[in-house]
Amino acid sequence: VMSGPTTSVKISYSTDNGTNWIAITTNTSGVSYNWSVLNTPSTTSLIKVEDRLNACNFDQSNAVFTITPHITITAPNGGEYLYGCNSSDISWIAGGTSGVYKIEYSANNGTSWNIITSSYSSSTIANTYTWGVLPNISSNSCLIRISDAGNPAKTDVSDANFTMAASSSIILLAPNGGENWKAITSAQTSSGSYNMSNARGPHTPMVV
Repeated sequence: VMSGPTTSVKISYSTDNGTNWIAITTNTSGVSYNWSVLNTPSTTSLIKVEDRLNACNFDQSNAVFTITPHITITAPNGGEYLYGCNSSDISWIAGGTSGVYKIEYSANNGTSWNIITSSYSSSTIANTYTWGVLPNISSNSCLIRISDAGNPAKTDVSDANFTMAASSSIILLAPNGGENWKAITSAQTSSGSYNMSNARGPHTPMVV
């Protein structure tokens, strides 16, 4: 909002507390201006309005304000421990997006990405997507990336790695490596073990 006798002004903004200024418009009039805020996140932003013909006649914000990113992931955002084959919520806040999001995960610190969903729709500021079944993998270098499906330049990645741990209720005890068994067929026992012959004896149970 502008006031005063000047009818033609230049409007600029700064993301470094006034050290550098970037022009929003070099010539406008009236008492207000509709600014489409750019994706330049900063906690030290300022606005300056100056007379277009006399730069000594100006005013600027009395204190810094914050420009937030279009998309900010809130979870998982680093340090979490998730288990494979389970579900987990992915959450983020957003503004100035199309409302349709592509969500991906990486298990190798961002070297490659795997699509979770390519078109999740949400029109709110605070958003949540339930990741139905996590991959059953083990990695401590996992990241989430969320992008505006309509403008991939509007994107965010987890601030730090989180961990995904493979989980299973089935644990194979034997054979589990190093055995020397003959390739023959035998019947399943009533206990759930499988009797198999090995090189040293006629029937060695395989415990599952």
